[in-house]
Amino acid sequence: MELTKDKNTEDKIKEIAKKIFAQKGFAATTIRDIALEAGVNVALLNYYFRSKENLFNIIFVDSFVLVFEKEQQILEDKELALFEKINLFIANKIAFLKDNPALPLFVLSEMREATAIDQLKKRGFDEAFFQNKVFEQQLKKAIHKNKIREISVQELKIYIISLIVFPFLAKDMIINMSKLAKSEASFSFENYIATHQKRVQETVYLYLKNI
Repeated sequence: MELTKDKNTEDKIKEIAKKIFAQKGFAATTIRDIALEAGVNVALLNYYFRSKENLFNIIFVDSFVLVFEKEQQILEDKELALFEKINLFIANKIAFLKDNPALPLFVLSEMREATAIDQLKKRGFDEAFFQNKVFEQQLKKAIHKNKIREISVQELKIYIISLIVFPFLAKDMIINMSKLAKSEASFSFENYIATHQKRVQETVYLYLKNI
């Protein structure tokens, strides 16, 4: 008699596996690590996902979709002005990372692997997915009118994402550094992130306008 897969158990395993993969990386993580943390046996985990490789591929692609699909919708919206898009792009990314603080480390660490790229291609994420034709036209038009400095879509996205993601990647360092300047009780990382969106938006605006 075939077992029935429980959605709650499946989701629990995926969340725990995501956390462990982010902490240890794919190579150093074992099925036993994940099973132990999830409170299930190895046989059950293999029943749900067949192998560590398959579990990782599912988590990685799902995480990538969560991180990048929404921002593609924003950048390709024909109704939004250039700086409206940039501000929404920033706001959306920060809101998402507040809810999923482990994802940047997970995605960035595993994007180095060729197998991760192969999995994205299998799910239809090819070069066309990363093209932002509408946003690129708006950017070129603003550059041509000397409203902003010359910059490519790719350069701008990397610049913005680096500003947004750094505090989440360096959370422990930021908290520890704050202890050197003020009492631990007076610093809140949550409050720091709450003002981070405005800082990033102002920094990007000033950078683009500095022509």
